[in-house]
Amino acid sequence: MTCENPSMAAAASSSLVPEAQTILSFFDQLKALSPSVGYEMIMNICEDNRKLQGRLDDMSNKVKKREATIDGMLEVNEKAKSQHRETIVQVQKLEKVIQEKESLVEKQIRGLCDRDTQIKKLTAEIKKQADHLARTKQECGTLQGTIEAKDTIITGLKTDKVNLTDRLTRLEKLNSDIEEANQTLKSTLGEIQTKLCRVEGFTVGHIDSEENILIDSFTGLWELAKTKLNSAFAVDLPPESFQNVSAWTKLKESHLAQTHRIPLPCSNSQAAKQVRSALVLAILAREIDQHVFQPVYTLPTDPHIRQTLIYLARTDFEKESFCRSLLQSINPDMQDKSLQTIIKNVVSNVLCYIDDILPDTQRASLYSEIEVIVRKAAEVWQLIRRSKRMYEPDFDPLESDEDWIAFDAPDKERSASGSKHNPREPDTLTVFPRLSSIENNNVIDYSVVIQLASSSHFLSKARSEIKREPSSSSVVRKMAQTWRNRSVTSKDTNVRQSLEFANGHNKVNGK
Repeated sequence: MTCENPSMAAAASSSLVPEAQTILSFFDQLKALSPSVGYEMIMNICEDNRKLQGRLDDMSNKVKKREATIDGMLEVNEKAKSQHRETIVQVQKLEKVIQEKESLVEKQIRGLCDRDTQIKKLTAEIKKQADHLARTKQECGTLQGTIEAKDTIITGLKTDKVNLTDRLTRLEKLNSDIEEANQTLKSTLGEIQTKLCRVEGFTVGHIDSEENILIDSFTGLWELAKTKLNSAFAVDLPPESFQNVSAWTKLKESHLAQTHRIPLPCSNSQAAKQVRSALVLAILAREIDQHVFQPVYTLPTDPHIRQTLIYLARTDFEKESFCRSLLQSINPDMQDKSLQTIIKNVVSNVLCYIDDILPDTQRASLYSEIEVIVRKAAEVWQLIRRSKRMYEPDFDPLESDEDWIAFDAPDKERSASGSKHNPREPDTLTVFPRLSSIENNNVIDYSVVIQLASSSHFLSKARSEIKREPSSSSVVRKMAQTWRNRSVTSKDTNVRQSLEFANGHNKVNGK
C-alpha cells in the first residue's frame, strides 16, 4: 500500500500538468481582458496550487528513495536472520559439547572425592589401630601387675582360710551354746508373756477417741451448763425469797463469793440474775471437778489417788496410764454405784447454797437441770479418764492475758470486751476450768479458762445496785406489793402445780 500510493499520485500530477497550464494560460488571457480583484484572488489560488503541486512532486521522489532504502534494509535483515539461525545451531552444538564435558568433569571430581574419603577413613582406622595397640600394651602391663597382686592375695587368702577354719570351729561351738541359751530365753520369754498378758488382762483397757472429740465434749459441757442455768435463773424470785435474809447467808458467805468479792443483790434485776447464775455455775464446776472428774471411783473422797497419778504422769506417763487402767478395773460395778452416789451428792451440794432461796417450783426444776448437767459431766469424763493420755482440769489461769475467755452474759454482752485484765488477780472469778494433758512433765493446754472479770458489765451493775439498795424491809414491801398485783387465780394455780411437781420429785428421789 505504501509503495503504490506515491506512484499513483505522481501519475495523476503528470496528467494534470497540461490541463493546469491550459487553465493558467486561459486565466492569463482572461486577466488581460478583465483586470479586477476577483481575478487576482483566483490567480493567487492557482499560484498556490502550482506550488503545492511542486511540493507534492518532491515528496513523491523522497518516497521513492525511501522505498528503495527500505528494500535494501529488508534484504540485509533477511541475510542477518539467516546468519543468526546458523549461529543458534552452532551455539546449541557447543552447549551440548560443554554439558558433556562438565558431566565428565563432575564424574572425575566425584571419583577424586571418594578416593579422598577412603584415604581419610583408612588414615583414621590406622590411627585407631595404633591407639588400640598402645592401650593393649598398657593393659598387658597392668594385667601382669594385677596377676602378681592376685597371686599375693591368693597366698594371703590361703593363710586366712586356715585361720577362718579354726575360727569357724570355735564359732560353731559358741553358736551351739548360744542356741541352748536362746531356747532357755524363749521358754522364759513365753512365761513372761503369759504373765504379762495376765497382768494386762487385769486392766480395763483404754478407749481410743480423737482428741478433738474429747476437747469439744469438754467445752460443750460448760456451754450446756451455762445455757440450762441461765434459763433457770432468768425466772423471777417471789418476794418471800427476799424476806428470809438468812437464806442468802450460805451463798453470800461461800468461799468463792468471799474470795472474789462477788456482789449478790437481793432483787430480780437482770444483773442480779446473771451474777447468781455465774456464781452457781462456778460452784457447780468445782463440785464436778472435785467429785466427778476423778480417775477412779473406788475411794471417791480420797484425793491422794488423783494426786499420785498426776505425779506418775509427770515422771512416767506410761506407768501412770497402766496404773489408772488397773485401778479402773477394780470392781467396776461398785465404781458405777459410787458414781451414781457422787452425782446425787454433787447436785445436793450445789443446791444447798440456794435451796432456801428458791420456791418449790424453781427448786424442782433447778434440781432436774443440775442433775442433767452432772450426768453429762460424768458421761464426758468417762471418755477422758479412759483415754491413754492423762487429762486434768485446772481452774488456775496462765500468766498470759490471752489465755482466758470472758464469761458471756445471756444478753451476749462480753464481760471483759475490749479490756485487758490480769487473769490471776483475786477478784477475777474462774467460772469454768481449762483442760490439759500431762505427759512426762510436759503440760499441753487444749482449752482455756472462762473467767468473770471484776470489770464485767453486769458485775458493775450489781455493785451499783447494792450501793443504792434500800433497807431490807422496804425491799420486801415493794416486792410484796408487786407480787400482790398479779392475778390471785393464776398464782394459786401455779403454786398448786409446783407443790404437786415437788412432791412427786421428792418421792422419786426418796425424800
